[in-house]
Amino acid sequence: MSNSISIILGRAIKKAEQLPGIQAVRGGLVSIIPVLMIGSFALILKSLPVAAYQAFLKTGPGGVLNGVFTTIYNVTFGFLSIYMAICVSFFMEKNLGRRNSLGYGAVLVSVCSFLMATGFLTDSFEMDCLNASGMFVAILCSTLLSRAYLQLAERMGSGHIFSDGSDPFFSKVVFSILPVLIVLGLFALFNNLVCLVFQTANLWQLTNEFFRKLFVYAGEDFWGGLLYVLLSTFLWFFGIHGSDVLESANTGIFIPAAGANAAAVEAGMPATHLYTKTFFDVFVLMGGCGTLLCLLLALLLFSRRRSNRSLAKLAAFPMLFNINEIMVFGLPIIYNPVFFVPFLGTPLAAYLLAVAAAKMGLVPLTTGLVEWTTPIIIGGYEATGGSLAGVILQLVILAVGTALYAPFVKQYDREKDRQARESLQDLVEIYQSYEAASREVCLTELDGVPGEVAKQLAGDLQKALAKQELYFLYQPQYNYAGKLFGAEALLRWKHPGLGLIYPPLIIKLAGEAGLLSSLERYIYLQVGREIQEVSDLVFSINATAVSLQDDSFVDFLVQTFPGALSGRAQICIEVTEQEAVAFNEAMSRRLAKLKANKFRLAVDDFSMGHTSLKYLQEGCFDEVKLDGSITKKVLTDGKVRDIISSVVFLSQAMKVTVVAEYVETSAQKEALAQLGCFNYQGYLYSPPVPLSKLRELV
Repeated sequence: MSNSISIILGRAIKKAEQLPGIQAVRGGLVSIIPVLMIGSFALILKSLPVAAYQAFLKTGPGGVLNGVFTTIYNVTFGFLSIYMAICVSFFMEKNLGRRNSLGYGAVLVSVCSFLMATGFLTDSFEMDCLNASGMFVAILCSTLLSRAYLQLAERMGSGHIFSDGSDPFFSKVVFSILPVLIVLGLFALFNNLVCLVFQTANLWQLTNEFFRKLFVYAGEDFWGGLLYVLLSTFLWFFGIHGSDVLESANTGIFIPAAGANAAAVEAGMPATHLYTKTFFDVFVLMGGCGTLLCLLLALLLFSRRRSNRSLAKLAAFPMLFNINEIMVFGLPIIYNPVFFVPFLGTPLAAYLLAVAAAKMGLVPLTTGLVEWTTPIIIGGYEATGGSLAGVILQLVILAVGTALYAPFVKQYDREKDRQARESLQDLVEIYQSYEAASREVCLTELDGVPGEVAKQLAGDLQKALAKQELYFLYQPQYNYAGKLFGAEALLRWKHPGLGLIYPPLIIKLAGEAGLLSSLERYIYLQVGREIQEVSDLVFSINATAVSLQDDSFVDFLVQTFPGALSGRAQICIEVTEQEAVAFNEAMSRRLAKLKANKFRLAVDDFSMGHTSLKYLQEGCFDEVKLDGSITKKVLTDGKVRDIISSVVFLSQAMKVTVVAEYVETSAQKEALAQLGCFNYQGYLYSPPVPLSKLRELV
């Protein structure tokens, strides 16, 4: 049952994420996080509830700081809707733009239409429409009209103006004029018709009036408050700043109620209004929309995913001040069906608990305007006129909300693990396709989910390396007579959420993350420690060509394996055929140094490629390992048998040992023996085993 729910939710998430409008809104919201964070911290620094600090800001040098914080807040939050219109339309252009679109035409259309919708430079224009209260209109304009422009530009096509000084960009600009004009003209007509029909000055005022009347009708009572909580949270789930869209409800009902309470207390009268802006900020929306401080605790307490806990730690400090954009867009919450129920349900539960506590007289009514950035406990104490009951109520709501989020956090872990395993398999297949074609690829720079998985794995690899979570298995090597003569050390990494990681992918990601040198040193140190107890075997350990071209790495090998373990066990350094060693005087000197210190050298994945033959010509290698793609076909492909025969002939002439990998059947072994290959590694003899099992085999 749980697996079925997980699959259904996974499909819902994928479908939602594939919608261009949703991708654009999410991308736009993520893009303005710096603006939101800077503006929010300016507000925090401006409004910290410390009397001495506030006195300092209002007088002397502090007045300058106060002006700085105010200016930063005004230029960030004061133009938030403009930033949103630009960013969402940019992502629409990025997701849907074609060769005929201008490149920034969607941004032009979006900003121009938004300014039309707000009555810019007319008598009805209000500066408030440019801040977060205009977010709803900005998102509508930037998604609908930018998409209309992009589709129209694609249908109309473009050409090239053949004149002196013209270029392809100039031609795009000229040919984009008509689709921009058509979209803006039609929207201007629509805007005027709507204003005429509804007798309003502009669309922004129409939306504000709609929400104001909605709450005036609902009233300042239980049902009005319930509607405010549910609607603001519901809008937030779709990436729309619900509290700001419903600003008219705040300014028309809940802020005046808070002011009335403050005035009553000052006059020595009891507070009479339960449903105030302070009530919602302090008791319902702790940690911001969705009462996300509860989710923060649930992630820290119940999530098994390292990425979730890391995100929670990163978001913790701003969330103490009810700034939750990192959590909302980083987890993400928006458009995530797993969290839809608790995201709406937790604020509802908080609202019901707070109302019940107030009506039963357990908690005093809120008696002052407390800034929404005031941290938990301080906010509960100040809002209730210095009552500890306000603090206790906050802690109770926090505990209940954490319990409500907990099962969904666990479900999200399971769903993300399932998705991650699928995405990991996709990433491995992409990498293998590039490997097969001998093409280079930077996995962490791939677009979409594969690139994100690669980045996450690279970060997790760094942590796993620091915690020494990578381990080794050893695959035994036998000769034709059945004598065990060596073993290859194979790196393994069992990711806590994804399981075993494809070993070549570990090396690839280590290289991209700048961890390759650290990883290879870790490999040789760990294997060196483990094999001290085993004697009379040759242990093969892989090394990349990049490391072998580093003098310090060669010195490290010599120091780690003095005299290549002084005869107790021999070390064979394997270099893969895919990574060509640059044979020059410096490289010859390094290899000679390794040979002088009793290291064996082998070519891994040997084939008849140019690099392999170059290795043999140099005469510095002791062993070649036949590539698995060759040995697997020895029974079915005559050309492969000819290749193996040639490799064996060349190796015998150069006095080099040949080892065949991926030997899985006796028939393979006999066919290889007929071609002169008498050393084998593969499942015919043994899979990779822990060191303890290898000791038993010895």
